Amino acid sequence: MSEERFDRIDAGLKKLTVLHEETRDRVKLVAEGVGATNERIDRLKNRMDERFDGVDRRFDGIDQRLHRMETSLTRHDTRLTALEKRPLAKS
Repeated sequence: MSEERFDRIDAGLKKLTVLHEETRDRVKLVAEGVGATNERIDRLKNRMDERFDGVDRRFDGIDQRLHRMETSLTRHDTRLTALEKRPLAKS
């Protein structure tokens, strides 16, 4: 092999080494960005979970109140139906 050919191969290897290092650095930056994004998503998910838990608790309270109202309404409806079936007292 000629000296010129070795020089070209050596120059090519140097270029590949530089490209490899640049690529590795860019991949590292992307990985760090993905990690930071995942952390933000996790924090957002936790905040949303807390808020939805609060909403669920409020709906549970509303559901209990509605159930009590339905029960009371059913009792009143039963009493009203019984009263309507009674004969009217003559005055």
